[in-house]
Amino acid sequence: MALCPSCGSDAAGLFCAACGAPVGAAHCSSCGAALSPGSRFCASCGQGIGSSSRPPARSKLTLLPVIAGGLAIVALLVVLYRSDSRARQAASVPEPEPEAAPPDLGSMTPRERFDRLYDRVMRATEKGDQATVDRFGQMALAAYGMLDQVDTDARYHAVLLRLHLNDADGARQLVDTIVRTANGHLFGYLAQGMMARWKSDSAALEAAYRGYVGRYDTELAKHLDEYTAHKTMLDQFLTDAKAALARRPGGLPAGEAPR
Repeated sequence: MALCPSCGSDAAGLFCAACGAPVGAAHCSSCGAALSPGSRFCASCGQGIGSSSRPPARSKLTLLPVIAGGLAIVALLVVLYRSDSRARQAASVPEPEPEAAPPDLGSMTPRERFDRLYDRVMRATEKGDQATVDRFGQMALAAYGMLDQVDTDARYHAVLLRLHLNDADGARQLVDTIVRTANGHLFGYLAQGMMARWKSDSAALEAAYRGYVGRYDTELAKHLDEYTAHKTMLDQFLTDAKAALARRPGGLPAGEAPR
């Protein structure tokens, strides 16, 4: 005796007496695999022999909701992208620049790496690209920490990097180092002025201005390389300092006049 693979009745011979289905070389009604005589379940898919319930077939129809859902998400992303692009244009916000191939920092000296990364941060600052400032600013500070020698110029650049990364405490420590190690250097007054502006400290800013104006001619006569490289910046700070001091009760230092 064997079980009919179609209706599950006891059957003998080649055909089931109850439903007439072949008993010998039967196949699973769900997956089509060959059934062994006497089996109650299909060894391939687990379908019960003679059961009327079938697992849902993986047909094209069952995939349609999935495909439709995926297409809907893609369409939504396209709409959002276009809306964001229109919003940027309406607000006159430039699209982020495509990133150029990164420079081969490994072939540079430590100072070249630091200077290259610092310049990248400053360009991003001018464009208001804070994401790039955050990314390359940390890299620039890491390069600063690997310098063989640290001069006043590098320290001043590190001050600006820390300020743009909102690290006021780190910037202040560097300013103190510049003032302590390079007494009278114009970059020391510059850094103090930057910190004062950042903190909206008018008294500290006035002190930085007065020290700067008082030392400007003496320091510039030294013809230091960093003074030559940053002459435009130094002259601008001098103009700002004299204009601000001219409006203060104490006025400009003796012999000085606004430019």
